[in-house]
Amino acid sequence: MQNTHGLAWGIIFCLLGSLEARSSSSPVDFLRATSFERAADLDHFRSAVPDAIEMSAKRCQFGQQSLHWRCDVEKVLVAERLQTVGIDESGTAYGGHFSASPTFILSIYNPSKQDEPLRIEFGAGNTFNLHFDLSLDFVGWRTFWVPFFEMQGLAPEPKAAVQFDAVRFVAPASAKELFLDDIVFSQYVDDRHVYTDLQVPFIKKGGEGSTDHWMPKLKNWRLLKEPRSSSFAPEAHDEMSRIYNQLRSQFFGRASGKLSPAYFQKKFAELGVGDKGKPLRFGFQVDPIRYDLGVVDEPVYLSIKELGSELMKLVQAHHACETADQKALLEKLFVDAVQYSLDQGWQSGSSMGTLHHIGYWMRDFNTSLFLMRDVLERNQLLTAVADSMQWRLNLGEVFLPAEELHADIDYYMTEATYRLMSVFMTKDAERRAMLLEAFSRNLTTTLAMTGESGRLKADGTAWHHHGHYPAYAVGAFNRLPNILQLLSGTSFRIGEAGHANLKRAMMAATIYSNPTYWGLGQAGRHPLGGNMDGLSRAYLQLARSGSPDGTERLDRDVAAAYLRIWGEPKDSEIRQLFAQQAIAKPAAPSGHWTFPYAAMSVHRRDDWSVNLKGYNRYVWASEIYVLNNRYGRYQSNGLVQILPNKSKRDSGYEEQGWDWNHPPGATTIELPYEELEPKKELVMFNSYETFAGGSSLDGNGVWAMKINEADGFTVDPVKEEMSFPGKLKARKSVHCFGGRLLCLGSGIESVDREHPVHTTLFQAFLESPANEIQISGAPTISEFPYRTEIKNGKSTWIIDPIGNAYRMLEPSRLLVAKREQTAPHNRYSIWTGKDKNLNGDRIQSGDFAVAWIDHGVAPKGAGYAYLVYPQVGSVDIETLEERFASDPRLQIERKDDRAHIVSDPALKLTSYACFEAGTVGDSLVKSVSTPCFIMAKEDGSQLSLAVSNPDLNAPLSKKTGRFAGDAEMSTVVLVLEGAWGGLAGDGIKSVQRGTQTEVTLDCTHGLPTTVTLARHEINNKK
Repeated sequence: MQNTHGLAWGIIFCLLGSLEARSSSSPVDFLRATSFERAADLDHFRSAVPDAIEMSAKRCQFGQQSLHWRCDVEKVLVAERLQTVGIDESGTAYGGHFSASPTFILSIYNPSKQDEPLRIEFGAGNTFNLHFDLSLDFVGWRTFWVPFFEMQGLAPEPKAAVQFDAVRFVAPASAKELFLDDIVFSQYVDDRHVYTDLQVPFIKKGGEGSTDHWMPKLKNWRLLKEPRSSSFAPEAHDEMSRIYNQLRSQFFGRASGKLSPAYFQKKFAELGVGDKGKPLRFGFQVDPIRYDLGVVDEPVYLSIKELGSELMKLVQAHHACETADQKALLEKLFVDAVQYSLDQGWQSGSSMGTLHHIGYWMRDFNTSLFLMRDVLERNQLLTAVADSMQWRLNLGEVFLPAEELHADIDYYMTEATYRLMSVFMTKDAERRAMLLEAFSRNLTTTLAMTGESGRLKADGTAWHHHGHYPAYAVGAFNRLPNILQLLSGTSFRIGEAGHANLKRAMMAATIYSNPTYWGLGQAGRHPLGGNMDGLSRAYLQLARSGSPDGTERLDRDVAAAYLRIWGEPKDSEIRQLFAQQAIAKPAAPSGHWTFPYAAMSVHRRDDWSVNLKGYNRYVWASEIYVLNNRYGRYQSNGLVQILPNKSKRDSGYEEQGWDWNHPPGATTIELPYEELEPKKELVMFNSYETFAGGSSLDGNGVWAMKINEADGFTVDPVKEEMSFPGKLKARKSVHCFGGRLLCLGSGIESVDREHPVHTTLFQAFLESPANEIQISGAPTISEFPYRTEIKNGKSTWIIDPIGNAYRMLEPSRLLVAKREQTAPHNRYSIWTGKDKNLNGDRIQSGDFAVAWIDHGVAPKGAGYAYLVYPQVGSVDIETLEERFASDPRLQIERKDDRAHIVSDPALKLTSYACFEAGTVGDSLVKSVSTPCFIMAKEDGSQLSLAVSNPDLNAPLSKKTGRFAGDAEMSTVVLVLEGAWGGLAGDGIKSVQRGTQTEVTLDCTHGLPTTVTLARHEINNKK
């Protein structure tokens, strides 16, 4: 058979070869981008029929014109004398830290659907060896970002440069006309942000296997559209109506809108809403693209967020309107705006290049569509709008099997509520019920996940960006309880496993925050910021969602936590419910909690708490971004941060002038800020050590870590080996008994021969320079500035301005000062000279009191030992010394590189931080099989043990350094002096060997395994 396809292409090549360029007099020798605003740009386009192309104002995106191509006149269009945009000029985010590849960008307006695709080819002269097909099965505007490495033919490797000077567009036979606009022929675009859709399904294989929840995935869309049969009882439909009406009432319960149709007519005209209006986009779709190379001015567009805000005002006005003709006008304005959005490309099947982080921009827009559901149905728009919402929100994911699901904090925060709304946009009631059931099942499954795919871990931490991140978790906590409450008491309720895990995470937040501030070590890239202040309503909603098992109408634990943190509810109905259930304000938590997935422990007494924070192989030290937290390297270097029941500022934590070298409790190298700042855009440093965590027993506990800045890696976007020049190392522990913290350090070393190593006792902001501190042997110090050095600090007391007391237990060189401090803002980079929204306020000053132990330059084997008494109140040092003398002494049994062991004879309690496997040499614990933590309490003939293995024992990806599977069970074998047998506890095995007992325990998630043993008579028989 004759190859007619090849013959046809041969004819096209011949025709193209005989064509002459429109003009060679263009002042632009090479064209990199065009929005067809410059007449000379048309000289770069040629067609066999010159009249087939023209500049047109009939349809356009950026600027005032587009290229109108009459495909019915000529099917082939060539752009020539083109030039690509290099990686530096492309301006990729984070200085090119993330992978970026040459990408073709194009917007098309299609007046009518076509069954056959548009082919776009790239090459030089008449040789086109790279192409892709673009589906024309749509009407309206579409924007496409197509990486060259995803194309057919001689495609380059990802990130590799491309060379071409011509692009050929070949329209299908059925096409009549197309409008082309905003072409960037090649620029580098962040590979993470290029999205697939129904027009370019080959990109990222349709999203197959991707965990990017922002990206609509073709598999999910197919699952959503598959026919499914279902049948629900009549009461299920009644429940759906109740849920729908309750969700609507949350928005209409606010103050009603009073704006007139005239306001919206004028406003929409100003915004450019209409048939030929402005492009409707959001920042991620515009900012990364060099549209400025193709237009006269910067690209002008209407933000989808701004449109959503105005539509919500319109919805409120429509709801409040009592005049029929005015209501009809408002309805028409809303319908026109929705039709405009659809025409601009906000349709099902369209990703418009990218929808990355779209959830942050669409809240009001999505809500307005949901609230005007009936209006959309009356105007025959409901199906199109429902499809658009359900596409963007990946609703089809609810039909995925559990093993294919991944949880995501951003989804919970920005999309889960709107996915629920999208369910109610479905016309058919049976299908709506089926979708709601699947939605509930899906949310239950992802909330219940605690392993690699989960974000709410087994210890109550909440993960985002590969680590515990309360600043993001609060967004999820703010949204999810509303969903739980809406669905509670119905057949669609969130299942027990998901409900219980969310409750655990939200209750954990009430422990590691005090009262609502969670401290520096958990701040991520937001140092000295972040709190739970805005979560009062969410905790009420969680309480009113009932118990996780569904047996109780009110969750007593959550309700009590609400009362403790926020006081009596303002709503009289809720107050009455609390009274009926006898919910009383509880005392502040008292105890010790271990959070291994944050390398953190929390110790609480009275109304104060202390956060103890480290890092290891699984937990990063801090999140440093290109213009965030530039000096945050040390925020997990053994932090001992006291959080009184006060505001952050009153607790002494204020950024203005904060010395980034001296976080409280941390061991650090004091560096000039230009050296402290990493010479990388993004750093999320992990060491290769596994030892960071703790154990607890009867409300007391131990925490410890190995600092190792000599051997580690950073994890975003992929694993990259990393170390810091000073190669700081240390072994640190904190032993918490009642109201006392015994802080120990050993093995402190550095190779930096210019800068000293310090262990900071405190750094406290001074509201007034006259704020007082106390030091042994000196009058109360109110003078400012003040500085003293104590060469041998043993037995020295210091009381900081916040009322925390410190007593040195070993000879140490101390520095104590009240001083003005000057430091760069965390969002200013000395390295790049850039800042983020600081308006010139790059360097800041503030008054602080500070104290640290000076280990000297390049120490080897240095250490420390000191006691902390948090929140001692108005007391003088003499009184404290009397208290210290009368208190039962905490005994330091061992402090070296193998173990830190402390005992409290009064409590008969001993805490062990065993940094290494092998001999311990203690009177009770003789050896351990692996590095571990032990809390041991002897009470007569019984021995209580709480043992944890800080190694999470989870596989990490060699490529990314992130979790590649779930934490697995590990065993810890202790050899104890004496004969002991099992009395209580799971997973315990004991074997007597002469005068000693070998105890084997199962440990997981870094959490303590608690067992009770009974003393046996020693059997010496052979």
